[in-house]
Amino acid sequence: MIQFHCQENLCHFYDILGTPVPDLFYRSVIKVAIKHCGLSPFVFGRVDLLSRQYSDLEDEFRMALQIEANRFKEVRQSLQSATDRGQPI
Repeated sequence: MIQFHCQENLCHFYDILGTPVPDLFYRSVIKVAIKHCGLSPFVFGRVDLLSRQYSDLEDEFRMALQIEANRFKEVRQSLQSATDRGQPI
């Protein structure tokens, strides 16, 4: 009974040196290659899009920093000129 059970389980395995294993390996390599080729343009396109969006966001942030720096400079100059004239703040 145990021997029959073991033989039944061995039917689901392949002989490593037999022809089914290289065929199965080749088929799975082909499937992965096809899947990879199909996904590559999508992935590269998505990476390119996200890189451009990130670059635009960086530019917007630099512009906002420059605007705030200019505002701070104007306030500081106004404060300096007011204190030079002796006006109360």
